[in-house]
Amino acid sequence: MARSIVAVLEIGTSNTVVLIGEAMEGGRVRVLGKGIARTAGVRKGLIIEPKQASAGLASALKQAEDAADVTVGEVLLAVSGSHIAATPGEGRLPVRATDGKVTRDDLEEIRELARETQPSGERAMLHTIPQFYRLDDMDNLPNPVGMRGKQLQLAMLFIHGQRARLDDAQDLLRERTIDMRGINFSALAAASAVLTPEQRGHGVALVDLGGGTTNYVVYRNNVIVSVGSFGVGGDHVTNDIAQAFSLPVNKAEELKLSDGCAVIDPQRSARRIELPASVVAAAARSISVKALHTVIEARLRETLGLVRDQVGPELRHAGAGLVFTGGGAYLPQLDELAARVFGMRAQIGEPLPQYIENLRDDRLRPAALATVSGLLIRNAQMRDADTASGPMISLVDKLKKGFGR
Repeated sequence: MARSIVAVLEIGTSNTVVLIGEAMEGGRVRVLGKGIARTAGVRKGLIIEPKQASAGLASALKQAEDAADVTVGEVLLAVSGSHIAATPGEGRLPVRATDGKVTRDDLEEIRELARETQPSGERAMLHTIPQFYRLDDMDNLPNPVGMRGKQLQLAMLFIHGQRARLDDAQDLLRERTIDMRGINFSALAAASAVLTPEQRGHGVALVDLGGGTTNYVVYRNNVIVSVGSFGVGGDHVTNDIAQAFSLPVNKAEELKLSDGCAVIDPQRSARRIELPASVVAAAARSISVKALHTVIEARLRETLGLVRDQVGPELRHAGAGLVFTGGGAYLPQLDELAARVFGMRAQIGEPLPQYIENLRDDRLRPAALATVSGLLIRNAQMRDADTASGPMISLVDKLKKGFGR
């Protein structure tokens, strides 16, 4: 049997990442090649300088292709940014069977009716998500087939993005003669990599902290109930540090990584950080750790508050708490700040080893690879559910070893 080789891509504000993986039985994935390059020409998840963004894409592709010994012909793409939005939809249908029982044909028909309410025009659909059914006065039904009733309803969630912004990404791929065979919202992809079925069942909020965006998805009773994306991320924290202390951006980033904390750390707050004259282009000076932490906490508190305000009442149902992914997930004491903002426990979400293997990389920590890992996993699980459909992504094998095309 031909091997199913899949390529996935995320053009993030900070990094462009390509993974090439092989889908295996049971919905698992083995990573064959990785490519990671610093991104330029992308701001808040949006491509603003195509030539610069293309250079990062070329570098990441070559690294992954060389490691996997294949040439990428098609990719699955992850996207984020404030242009991503979610809107509800609904379908209504009278139960037509003479015995009043709901049939599978009813479910297919009502899904089609619900899709007729989806956005169009300048918006491009990314995901159509069935949430739950209603049958007369019974709500939150996962599968009403065989139940008796008169009126069937289906609640859906449509996730969509601005068509022009998605076309910008597709244009980059076309320049490299690469086809885009699918687009996924990044937070949904990350959720596929790090969340367990138990977490989804108990209710959980995943927050992906990227360089230029913060994305979230909330599950309640295994159902996606809320998603969103903001054009605010880790780069904004870095810029705040640079402005507050009159530092170059690269030095501000170093300080964030070496001495940063999501809250004011009393054990370190009295310490001062020496800044040599070569760094500040002036006389040598020092800044207090407490001041640094104050700047970081202020921006992160505001960012997390945006998520809290959007998700609102759904947080009451997040029994499994918060899960952070993305590079910003590793900021010390982020869980403590989340407890103050959301009033619930939080943890770092890394791709689960039962879903994916051979992922580790010295350049990015696992939570920063959650989105691309999730793209591979989602594809493998879809393939495992319907092997007759064949691989979603075709690649040209340099060594002609018979990889799936």
